[in-house]
Amino acid sequence: MIACHFFVSKDTIVGFAINGHDTPDDSGVSLLCAAVSSAVYLTVNTVTDIGGVKPLVLETADGLMTLRLRQEDAQACAMVLSGLRLHLEALAAENETIISVNITEV
Repeated sequence: MIACHFFVSKDTIVGFAINGHDTPDDSGVSLLCAAVSSAVYLTVNTVTDIGGVKPLVLETADGLMTLRLRQEDAQACAMVLSGLRLHLEALAAENETIISVNITEV
């Protein structure tokens, strides 16, 4: 199961934590897991490397990526973060037993 948690403050996504894996197919690959990972890395790289934002928290480990931003930085990155949320919600709608998306007010 892949759990996607978005943290919202004042109607703005200020961070997320994505954790878990999907079960690989017979070839040892999970295209769904790869799709989630790719979208999350694209988002983090866009925010940090392209946008130049220094996150409050950026943690990566096997099956985990956490990003937390200051409110003002989150507002500047709102389109990118909202795009990730919409993308993951679309994947979850098609794969509800594998991906969950939750939004928490912080």
